[in-house]
Amino acid sequence: MENSLTGLLEDIDCLNRRFLEKGYKGYFMTNSGHAARTPKDSVMNCIYAMCFGRERTMQEGFSMSTYLKWEGEDKPRVLAEFSMNYRFTKGFQIKEMLILHQDAYGQTQKSIRMENTSVDKIPDCAIAIRSVSPEEEKKVKRGLNY
Repeated sequence: MENSLTGLLEDIDCLNRRFLEKGYKGYFMTNSGHAARTPKDSVMNCIYAMCFGRERTMQEGFSMSTYLKWEGEDKPRVLAEFSMNYRFTKGFQIKEMLILHQDAYGQTQKSIRMENTSVDKIPDCAIAIRSVSPEEEKKVKRGLNY
């Protein structure tokens, strides 16, 4: 049991480090109820709730989300949503990642979906934002007109 717990804590530290290295620095929400400044704190809050039976286990899967770009409630935003699971032998795995560009009303304008990947293979935050940003598309189209 102690080795499993030590491995879980090491995997959480690794997950946290990878997200921060890739520029994901917004607040994180795990299972729609455990908000925190870092992915590590958010996941730890969720694990604490699991210990008391208020959350399902990590092996059953869990979700995480974070804003990649937020300028206020009345402005467009970019959101990343992750469907993940945890295995003691493999660590954290991302079953699905959605990058969503939403308008000021929360309606999705453009989205990109990635499946079955690892935290090491998700795009950097700046690349994720550009991939769904309509402003970037306009710049590219304008550049092609010359």
